[in-house]
Amino acid sequence: MPTQAQMKRWQREDAEARARWLADEKIRVMRQRALWRALPDCEPKEALRKAMLDQAWELLDANRGEACDALLEFLPESDQDQLLRAFFPEQCE
Repeated sequence: MPTQAQMKRWQREDAEARARWLADEKIRVMRQRALWRALPDCEPKEALRKAMLDQAWELLDANRGEACDALLEFLPESDQDQLLRAFFPEQCE
């Protein structure tokens, strides 16, 4: 059976690992959104944005939140917020 000191050390290590993971995730999402912003504003970009939002909605509807999240990471945060507020209105009140 682990000692309290071991448990505390494991909890601290776990918290540190989570913090590193969150920092890495934030950087990855920022890079993906920067790539999106680098695309020229044009009809194909708008068509792609709409298709990605439609697919994200379908993924949420199919209870595939992680897949939806992966897709939304490329789109502007305002689009992500708008979609999630529409899909989960009860959580936005």
